[in-house]
Amino acid sequence: MKKIKAISLFSSAGIGELLLKNTNVEVVSANELLPKRADCYKHFYPNTEMFCGDITLDETKEHKVYIIVRFSGGLAGYIETAYEYEWHKS
Repeated sequence: MKKIKAISLFSSAGIGELLLKNTNVEVVSANELLPKRADCYKHFYPNTEMFCGDITLDETKEHKVYIIVRFSGGLAGYIETAYEYEWHKS
């Protein structure tokens, strides 16, 4: 069965992902503001890419858009185009 790719925001130590192990959902990227919690998440989910940072900052938003484009399959072109449009607007 093909896995649904997901991004976890406000991930903390990953408690919310505990039951996803037995589903068709694969968390490919996570985000946590606090470094100790992000490190704990990385320990329990070594195959998930963790980005430690504030999601209101442009750097974090850009990283999440990159992850979406990387894992989106057929939608990548559309998402990249929309992102580039927003990027050049500002």
